[in-house]
Amino acid sequence: MSTLSFVDFPVEIIHHIFDYCDILTIFLSIRSVCKRFYKLVETYNQLNLVLNSKTHYYIKFLSRCISPACVVSLHFKNDNEKWNLFSLFQSLFSLDQFTQLRSLTLFYIKNEDLEYFFEHLNIQQLISLSIHLNLQRLFLSNIDYPFEQLTWSKSNQLFYLSIDQCSYENYLSILEQLPHLQTFIMKNCHFNYNFKSFPSKLNSSLKSLTISKFSISRQNLPLFFSPIHSLKHLKVISHRQEIDYVFNGSTWENIIEINLPELDQFQFFFSCVHSDDQNFIDLHLMIESFRSSFYLLTKSCFVTSTFLPRRREVWLFTTPMCINNYTCDVRHQISWTNHPYHFTKQSINVTSKTHSIETSSITFDLGGYGIKREGLRCIADVLQNDTTISLLDLYNNGIENEDVQYLVNVLRNNKSLKTLNLSQNSIGDQGVEHLARFLRENQTLTSLNLLHNQISHDGADFLAQALMRNQTLTTLHLWNNRIGNEGAEYFSIMLRQNSTLKLLDLSANQIRDEGAMELLDALQENQTLKELWLWNNSITPQSKSELKQISNRINL
Repeated sequence: MSTLSFVDFPVEIIHHIFDYCDILTIFLSIRSVCKRFYKLVETYNQLNLVLNSKTHYYIKFLSRCISPACVVSLHFKNDNEKWNLFSLFQSLFSLDQFTQLRSLTLFYIKNEDLEYFFEHLNIQQLISLSIHLNLQRLFLSNIDYPFEQLTWSKSNQLFYLSIDQCSYENYLSILEQLPHLQTFIMKNCHFNYNFKSFPSKLNSSLKSLTISKFSISRQNLPLFFSPIHSLKHLKVISHRQEIDYVFNGSTWENIIEINLPELDQFQFFFSCVHSDDQNFIDLHLMIESFRSSFYLLTKSCFVTSTFLPRRREVWLFTTPMCINNYTCDVRHQISWTNHPYHFTKQSINVTSKTHSIETSSITFDLGGYGIKREGLRCIADVLQNDTTISLLDLYNNGIENEDVQYLVNVLRNNKSLKTLNLSQNSIGDQGVEHLARFLRENQTLTSLNLLHNQISHDGADFLAQALMRNQTLTTLHLWNNRIGNEGAEYFSIMLRQNSTLKLLDLSANQIRDEGAMELLDALQENQTLKELWLWNNSITPQSKSELKQISNRINL
């Protein structure tokens, strides 16, 4: 009877035997026995690569023999600093080629080397990750890894940890396994189950907690904060779908008093999109619950409420508040003090605890927002004593004649506004009458746009009379109204006396040949108007030709 030698065993059995051999035995001993074993080693794809001071001498040899795609387990132990094992490993292997890696164990690795592993490995594919550190600071904030598979050494001295998302169970486990942890930064903590009981008291020494994408429900707040009674500093950033409990100061006051008795500093930034076009946001009401003695006196927590019309966003935040990636859009806001609304484009990363006065010029673009009467009156109240807004764009906002009356009444005291755009509204002749009274006295406005506002020859008369007294307006747009020949005649009278206007836009106003000729005659006496726009009127081709020959200031 013939005997079966080890060499003749099926491939599956020999590969299974390899599972119990270390990598040096496989490549230094078994591989060199015969050609068959050489081929069997080459096809083996369950390698356990162990790199430490003992295998250091063979690492270059191994890098030539093995394919990283065949490695399923990597055990890296930097136990002899003089060898600089990590640099050697990095020079010989490319981490992104370890495509089948399932287990990773790291001993005595530096934080920057650990970051390199996480940046170049697909951490999601791991089923086991073990890190044994003598570090004090660890950053895993860009790693999307299931933390329940991460074990922590009992002897660790970690006091600073930054991670991505974690579950409530992981959060409790971290607090329990890292007794020296003092600073904890996370994006969010999610609750997978409905917890009803509070966790047993942990011996946590945590002092500072930052949550950058906070979305914990109101009912889970006590569960989350109850294990960290020692907390001194809390920073919460949250972007909400609607104005909900996080905007309520009473909610946080209750949580802090019961669960965070040692808290000295509470910082937050809450935002949401205000989608209700019919109602302008009441910033006074939003900030009121943060004006209590608890916030202002006990905790020295100073809150600002702001609204960004162009982005339709509401912000509620403490000052100073260091937060990145926020552009300095023009917004109106109100602070914890009793100061009225004010416009600003300053960064929210301010350090002053007093209401600052801005001196730079601001452009405030609300075009197409649909603020309507309530919003306009709120903005008008801000403008009354404002010294920063130089351009106010209110086109297509449903503004009517009564709204214009309110606006110009408060603008009488404004000394900074130079450009006002009221185009595509419904102010009509009555609204223009209010504007005309304002223009007679105003000494700052240089540009006014009343395009598409249902203005007839009566409105033209109001404007023309006002411009015979006004000495600052240089640009007036009245495109797509209906002033007709009669309105053109009023403007021709005005042009004989006005010496300030440089551009007059009367395009698409039903002006015929007679009205155009009246304007042409006025230009013979007016030398300051540089451009007269008469596009899309009812002027005959013959008259157009004659107008162009006589004056190059008329655009037809």
